[in-house]
Amino acid sequence: MDERRNVLPSDGLLVTTFASLFVVMLAFNSCMEQRRDFDYRLAPHIADFEREFNVKISFTVQVMPDATFPQNQLAYCRRSVGPRGFNNNVVNVSISAVNNLSPIGLQQLIYHELAHCELGLSHEPYVDLDIAVAQGRQCPRSVMVPIHFSDECYVNYRNYYVTQLKERFNNLNLIKPIRLGAAENASDPSSPSF
Repeated sequence: MDERRNVLPSDGLLVTTFASLFVVMLAFNSCMEQRRDFDYRLAPHIADFEREFNVKISFTVQVMPDATFPQNQLAYCRRSVGPRGFNNNVVNVSISAVNNLSPIGLQQLIYHELAHCELGLSHEPYVDLDIAVAQGRQCPRSVMVPIHFSDECYVNYRNYYVTQLKERFNNLNLIKPIRLGAAENASDPSSPSF
């Protein structure tokens, strides 16, 4: 008589097999995910940027000692593509910028650097800028100038600056002119009045 027994793995072997598969899948998944590491002091500004531009920042944004920056530089974006095509960009922000800028100034700086690293935008040439005067202050035409400008300009014309970044990101490459005459500004609501 042929005695055949159903050979089933023991419960312990079955649990061990599934646990091993789970660990392998978890490790594979973590290798496939992009790094997302933000300094807690910058996280609110990054979240605002993600919401306004409908993107997810998947790279490191960190605060670094001032000694790692060239003189007078507050932050920079290092762009690179890593293995498997992952975005290995890093935004480095100086500790003095975090400690000395107002929340508005810090947002301006973070938006500028994320526009480089996430949106792929370059600087607006400083020599080609037309600077307009707002309440005694000079306000640049773009947040992508290579200078940090006043909180007052950023607050007063923030919607204009964000709209301009979105237009550039959408490859329209439109820099809307800022007109200094009040009558002209009234006819173009997208241009700030100075």
